[in-house]
Amino acid sequence: PLLRGAERRRLQSMPPDVLRLDEAASFPFPGLAARTSAAALGGAREVGLAMLMACRLAADAVEPGRLSAEARRERAQGARQWLSTLALPLPVRTAAGRAFEATADDSREALGAGLLLLLTAAASYLDEPAQGEVRRLVTRITS
Repeated sequence: PLLRGAERRRLQSMPPDVLRLDEAASFPFPGLAARTSAAALGGAREVGLAMLMACRLAADAVEPGRLSAEARRERAQGARQWLSTLALPLPVRTAAGRAFEATADDSREALGAGLLLLLTAAASYLDEPAQGEVRRLVTRITS
């Protein structure tokens, strides 16, 4: 079985509504995730992971009912620490750090600019669908 012991009991103890999937959960960056997962281990995949992390943090920072400023700062700090574990070209590393930092601020313009800076640095590693998702996110953030 896929679920064992405690995992199975926990799942069985959940109310039925928790298990109902009437509405399909939508993932906002399928192109970026697909490009990242298809990339070979190393540079291109790690650049994709950094971009995906920046987009997820940015999207969460501007969503209705968004995270508190303190929570956004903690997430940005954690993301910067995670970033230090990746083998990235210096321009991508620098731009990703700035994008992560911008998620902690309240300035939507700074956040959009940070994502665009990262997109410019990472563009040669991303295909058009992935770049389009980032551009759409920037438009949503800055409009």
